[in-house]
Amino acid sequence: MKEVLLKRISNFNFDSIFVKDLLTGKEYTYNEFFSRVITLAKKIEEERLPAHIVCIMENNINLMANYFAIILSGRIATAIDPLKGDDEIEGILAGISSKYVVVDKIAKNKVSAYQKEMLDNYFHTVDMANGDIKSLVIKSIQERNFEDDCLLTFTSGTSGNTKGVRNSLYNLCSTAEAFNNYFDVDKDNTFAHLMPMTYMAGILNTIVQPFIAGSKIIIMGRFSPMVAFSFWQDVASSGVNTLWMSPSMLNIILKVGNEKVGAEYCKNNNMLFFIGTAPLQQKTREQFEERYGVTLYASYGLSETLFLSTETKETVLTGRNNVGRILKGVKYRFSEQGEFLVDVPWMFLGYTNEKTEEYFVGSYYKTGDLAEIDNNILQITGRCKDLIIKGGMNISAALIEKTVSLLEGVDECAAFGAVNEFQEESVVLAYVSNDSDIEKAITAIIIEKLGRNYLIDSYYKVNTIPKNINGKIDKNTLKEQYKSKK
Repeated sequence: MKEVLLKRISNFNFDSIFVKDLLTGKEYTYNEFFSRVITLAKKIEEERLPAHIVCIMENNINLMANYFAIILSGRIATAIDPLKGDDEIEGILAGISSKYVVVDKIAKNKVSAYQKEMLDNYFHTVDMANGDIKSLVIKSIQERNFEDDCLLTFTSGTSGNTKGVRNSLYNLCSTAEAFNNYFDVDKDNTFAHLMPMTYMAGILNTIVQPFIAGSKIIIMGRFSPMVAFSFWQDVASSGVNTLWMSPSMLNIILKVGNEKVGAEYCKNNNMLFFIGTAPLQQKTREQFEERYGVTLYASYGLSETLFLSTETKETVLTGRNNVGRILKGVKYRFSEQGEFLVDVPWMFLGYTNEKTEEYFVGSYYKTGDLAEIDNNILQITGRCKDLIIKGGMNISAALIEKTVSLLEGVDECAAFGAVNEFQEESVVLAYVSNDSDIEKAITAIIIEKLGRNYLIDSYYKVNTIPKNINGKIDKNTLKEQYKSKK
């Protein structure tokens, strides 16, 4: 993989634009960006900074440049979301022995000790390195061992403890290469960066993936309802044609995005919409595709396994209730309980705060997901932990959610199990809706599609379904909210 990457970089035009930061309006060519990155990497080496350089920063050009500089200097880029709780951040930091902590103005009040604060314009003021920048970048990459640790990310932690996940350059580049090959991603692609930059999707999908393909990156800031209001205008003005989005982002854009601008732009441009981090409900898919005339490509992967599957232009013809074709190189099997187990060439190097071996069966990683595979097409049918055992029968929460979400009057829903007064597990459905008769409609569609065994025992109407930073439903929080309301 190293030789493939080096050959590709040698053909990059370093005078072309590599990244544009919408937050400052500044554009950087490869030469401008990497000359500053090389300067930062040299400072790291000269000051003999420790193995882990921990970045607790919001999405911006400073953080993106830090990742490149840290890795090129031979250190481990360690990412922590500044929106995590103060105690959680301190707990993560306490588990990293050899570290240098970098913060921005958002994070500086969340940690008791840090070595450097990066101001908004820091990267713009970094001195430019001298010499042939392309040759310096190639030399730095040549000197790196692609099998060594280079990145430590922490999971969003909604189903248990936050896990520290270790990965190598080989892992990141080879999985991105496998994904890019399905879509011929190259210099003509312009990626919008919207995902949280301290989680795997914000690093692999929208930094590594475009970088190794020679694509352009537009930093639009962390996605939020405010970003959604100007989303289509920013996409159009920046020439974006490739996006990674979560289902929750799509739903927000459906509500507040400028439909006229978006539909016109999509009509006149060959857009690629990759969807990840959470299950894509059929209703959301149909509404978005119809409104904007695009095709959404669902995908599946984990921080530990990276990319595992994606829909492609060929697989969308087989039906849309899946997450596409298993990527080349991915091996799989199922446990006796039906859990999806995978073995990949780009498997993570291990956890920092968990017993890694407990998550494996031989060389196969336990994904925690239930799945079905037909003709190499993968469908995720639920989470092992989300199975509700009602009267001795296994009830799939994911199947309930998928069915109920088909109703027009349901904005969001989540199913989970709760122990009733008889100490038996019952089915609870949390939902968001303005329709006063929606519970009758839900009962009807459950009977029609799934049968009476799947009937809801308790309804829980809420204003919003709690989610983590990556758009996944936070069922631990939801269950606690339900418990406190009873």
